[in-house]
Amino acid sequence: FETMLIKAEYHIQSCLENMGKKFIYMDCDIQFFKPFVEKMLQELDDYDIACQNDVFPFHDRTTYCAGLFICNANEKTLKFFTNLYSSMKHHKYNDQIALNDNLYLLRHKMLSDNNFYTISQTTNVIWDNKYDITIPKDILVHHANWTHGIENKIKLLDLVKGKQL
Repeated sequence: FETMLIKAEYHIQSCLENMGKKFIYMDCDIQFFKPFVEKMLQELDDYDIACQNDVFPFHDRTTYCAGLFICNANEKTLKFFTNLYSSMKHHKYNDQIALNDNLYLLRHKMLSDNNFYTISQTTNVIWDNKYDITIPKDILVHHANWTHGIENKIKLLDLVKGKQL
């Protein structure tokens, strides 16, 4: 929880330092296979934020991922991240729930699945290192969420990397 609060503070600071510009945020469990920045900029277009599709249903809609996004730093996104931080701090819940609860403040969209990949997009279950996965060819970025534990996360990163090379 403390780490997620620090992450939310970082987003506020990123908005303040980059007002009028764009910034990309990615968790540390992400690997890159091809150049991706231009594609992210193209997909963001004139939206305030574009997030990875995390698939898991949340309030009868698909979940936006708090661990991979591109953002226009502006007054709306500053208010968004400030509200996100406040709601997390007061309600003790995680950044992903807070992000999804506050999306109404922004023009938002999801990044394309086949470019910005997580295994939930093809399996929709937590990966426990007990089954193989099929992934789209030529992904740009892979986020190794939807697994538990550092050991499984490393194995998932390696598995996806092996399928991309």
